[in-house]
Amino acid sequence: MRFAETLEPDSQYRIFSVHDPARARTLVSSAPVTAAEWWIAGEYALTVEHRPEAASSAFSKAIASEPTNGDYYASRARAEAAIDPNAASRDLNIAQLLGVLYEYPNAVRAQLSSTSAEREMFLANALPPRLVLQEFAAVMYGRSVALFDVFPEMQRIGPGRDAMQPWYEIAGALIEVDDLEGARRVYRAILDYAPDEVEARELLNSLP
Repeated sequence: MRFAETLEPDSQYRIFSVHDPARARTLVSSAPVTAAEWWIAGEYALTVEHRPEAASSAFSKAIASEPTNGDYYASRARAEAAIDPNAASRDLNIAQLLGVLYEYPNAVRAQLSSTSAEREMFLANALPPRLVLQEFAAVMYGRSVALFDVFPEMQRIGPGRDAMQPWYEIAGALIEVDDLEGARRVYRAILDYAPDEVEARELLNSLP
């Protein structure tokens, strides 16, 4: 958590909202001024108060202050997904053009999909690849880095339950069609990506 304190306020909010919601609440300004403060206000309105219109308005103010931040456009797309799908699609295109650091545009595109096949494709590709550290042995001997991956207990914590939701949805869909082995593979993939996902471990163990 000390590392989080060195980051920008909006980055701090993303971390604390997952690991310390009470502390995240202290970052919500009653009179936002900066782009980060407006983004925090929008994120709080969207995910805690469930007010997408207010969230979209706050995200728009964040964008006006920092128009080259792709994450802000993707955030506004999350707010717009249920109220203006066309606007959400435009924002996702802009976010993709500018690049994102924290957001998951394909997770939003899955919500906007018109076919089940398209939705499944976006859900499967919602999360960016998990980074594998460049271990000394891999660099020294020219071996595949994947061969020197660390144990799950030594990996960084995952991005949080909400970020992992697309893969949980895939597992749930596989269970509905009685593809239990497929669901097992997805839960194992979740745990490989985010070893701290207790829910995935419990669901995996509960499968017959």
